[in-house]
Amino acid sequence: MKKAAKTVTVKHMGMDGEGPTALQAKLNAVERIEKVLSGPWEPHFLTHRGLVAVVLRQPVAHDKPWGFKVVDLSKDSSATIHHWVDPNYATREEAIRAAAYSLAQCASTYEGLTPFLLASQLTELDHYFAWQAAYATAKSTGKSDQEARQEASEVSFAWQTAYARAIKAGKSDQEARQEASAVHNQPTAAAPEKEADTPEPKTRRKAIRFTAKRTKEAACASMLTAADIKALIQKGYCRTLGKYGLVSRIDRADWKEHMAKEHSPWSIKDGLAWVKVLGATGAEDQFRRVDSRDTLEVGAALGKLFPPSGGTVTGFRERAAV
Repeated sequence: MKKAAKTVTVKHMGMDGEGPTALQAKLNAVERIEKVLSGPWEPHFLTHRGLVAVVLRQPVAHDKPWGFKVVDLSKDSSATIHHWVDPNYATREEAIRAAAYSLAQCASTYEGLTPFLLASQLTELDHYFAWQAAYATAKSTGKSDQEARQEASEVSFAWQTAYARAIKAGKSDQEARQEASAVHNQPTAAAPEKEADTPEPKTRRKAIRFTAKRTKEAACASMLTAADIKALIQKGYCRTLGKYGLVSRIDRADWKEHMAKEHSPWSIKDGLAWVKVLGATGAEDQFRRVDSRDTLEVGAALGKLFPPSGGTVTGFRERAAV
């Protein structure tokens, strides 16, 4: 029986190295150190609306040495800013892009930062601004936090719907964002006209037409039956906006990490702490209403058949094929 090859692990100047012998393991550690220290090291500074984002590289033993920290110079002053930076990015450009995104979130505008941001990030930010503006407006009228979140989530879905419709109509990404961003500045849209109820024989299966809204994807039409609705519920779809008959699901296995990064791009640790504070039901409800990209419009009547997003725990489940 052939013996398994032996692997020796050593630590050299703080870096682990591996190899069949102690010498080769040390040489491996030296190679890793050289890799960590090679490449660009120039820091980058972004200023935006009184804020400064400091982008730095740190000598870490992994492939994501770049990080950033947003500093409000009117409040913070430190000679050891690098101690605050949590390296999470592989390249300087990626870290600068993340820093610009964070600055835009903090200032509620990306004006002046567009050269550093991707078109997809501009879309996400416009969506984020719409939610934040609606939440602030609701709170200013004396609404509770839960009520304000509900109103903001309704605006959020209206934004997504308007954006998807504009894209489907052939509008550019910028034009679609402009149309969708006008949603939170408009009065509440009138409820869709209710279709007259038409009696059907019991032998006929009732069905409704629905449209699956997905960002930057053409709307997909299909037919729902009672069995389809049951299958969708089993797959995690919950009612998120009863007025328009919208249902959503947790559409990614790493949904908690995604929420954390969206909330705190500068620190996944801070983001996960925020997710934990929301609690199991609150975090899932927040994701379905704000972050889910799998939202179906089933109509107000059938929407009532789905469990409410608030208070329902489903976790991530594979999407239904209907």
